[in-house]
Amino acid sequence: MFNVREERRELYRSIWKSCEDLRGSMDGYEMKNYIFVMMFYRFMSESFVYWFSKSEWDDGNKDFDYANLSDEEAIPWKEDAVKKKGFFMLPSQLFGNVLKKVIEDQHFAEEINTCLPKIFRAVENSSIGFSSEEDIKGLLTSVSWDDVKLGTVVLERNKKIVEVMKAIGGSKFDFISEHEIDVLGEAYEHLMEQYASTSGKKGGEFYTPPEVSRLLTKIAVGDKTYISGGVYDPACGSGSLLLKCVNLLGAKNVSEMCGQEKNMTTYNLCRMNMFLHGVNYNKFDIRHGDTLEYPDPARSKKRFEIIVSNPPYSAKWAGEDDVKLLTDPRFEQVGALAPKSAADFAFILHCLHLLSSTGKAVIVCATGVLTRLGKEKHIRKWLISQNYIESVIYLAPKLFYETGVSVVIMILSKSKSDSNVLFVDATNIFIKDRNQNRLSDENIAQILKIYRERVNVPFVAKVASNKEIEGKGYDMGMKAYIESPVKTEVVDIAALNKDIDDSVERINNLRSNVNEIIKEIEC
Repeated sequence: MFNVREERRELYRSIWKSCEDLRGSMDGYEMKNYIFVMMFYRFMSESFVYWFSKSEWDDGNKDFDYANLSDEEAIPWKEDAVKKKGFFMLPSQLFGNVLKKVIEDQHFAEEINTCLPKIFRAVENSSIGFSSEEDIKGLLTSVSWDDVKLGTVVLERNKKIVEVMKAIGGSKFDFISEHEIDVLGEAYEHLMEQYASTSGKKGGEFYTPPEVSRLLTKIAVGDKTYISGGVYDPACGSGSLLLKCVNLLGAKNVSEMCGQEKNMTTYNLCRMNMFLHGVNYNKFDIRHGDTLEYPDPARSKKRFEIIVSNPPYSAKWAGEDDVKLLTDPRFEQVGALAPKSAADFAFILHCLHLLSSTGKAVIVCATGVLTRLGKEKHIRKWLISQNYIESVIYLAPKLFYETGVSVVIMILSKSKSDSNVLFVDATNIFIKDRNQNRLSDENIAQILKIYRERVNVPFVAKVASNKEIEGKGYDMGMKAYIESPVKTEVVDIAALNKDIDDSVERINNLRSNVNEIIKEIEC
């Protein structure tokens, strides 16, 4: 097992080096989009060939290879393919065949910046009129292959595209054609993490560190073995939190994965991520748009069993400037909107609105929402009065790529068995990893144990009644409930005695000198 893990780590390191070599002078954050789309193109091609050919192999035609068919021979299978796979690819549109033509046909290679988008549009258009249309739309055409970032002139751009194709078509990426979904998913996640960690704040916008994702989803899922009411993330980024639920339970044990993402590029990365992890189009529903101001209307009546999210911290939003939000069913019963300068509670109330009566919502937010006055205090008061807040866990600083400050996990439930809130100080539970803090498996287990046991632990955990929180003016800051251990200085007695002896000796010498001076004066 150790050798397998080490081999995979080496594979992922090698893949990352290849991606860095491809970048050249281009910004890595920009280059990732081209890398991911090309990886996905190869994946779509390989998975389509495998799916189409397997039925022939099972029927005894072991030499059959869909990639070797003519386009005319393949066309009759289009409708059946789209219904089952969600899309259709002609043999001439397959990654391997296009790469072969690029290598053998110089003229084709010199026009690849226009040929490739035509192929991608054709693949996406194959789903028009089918249930997979929205899931496939824009997946491959989300980046411009004629962008000056790839090269100032067409010749340079085509050269860069060919370099990317050859790299993704190289042996380091052969795991794609071996249909090892776990390796493919891990490789994609590894690249996501690398790009996020080297992109600073921009990286945090599309990716939640894997160990934090594990903690959040383990809290949300608990001891469940099947989620019939679906999983939802209103700010899903690249989909890492949704997919951690799949990793925990298996895709067949999660009825549906839903999400919404404001950034178009990240929205496309999320959908690719689903496919690359073996989640078929009919198992996920990811939408593009601003969750707070333009929530997906199809979900207004839906209620989810699990909601897990790491939305942007203290983001600006329309708030009371948008009159329709005042009567929005997500917010109107609260009697206040989150301030325009900090949308944290808007996300929290959005999640609460879509949470089922027996579900659980686990949301990361800025610590300020628990202590600030004004509208946020009013919202805290309402949440406590309705007994919706189950737990608050303060995490260590520098766990996330976009911020070095501490954040909190707020856990909501509509079916609490008591009227208490568990406060946990996990700010000292982490391991140091260069400039970033991380959660080890032991750290995650420790936090989960404290959360699940739900008892008072000196300096670490406090079970506070809603009445106690009311008595503190709805201040839910950690210091209001959990004392910090008194730090007593350890005294080195031997060193202290030596200091005293040295001081006495210096004083005696000074006295002797003073006495000598007095004698001289008297004489």
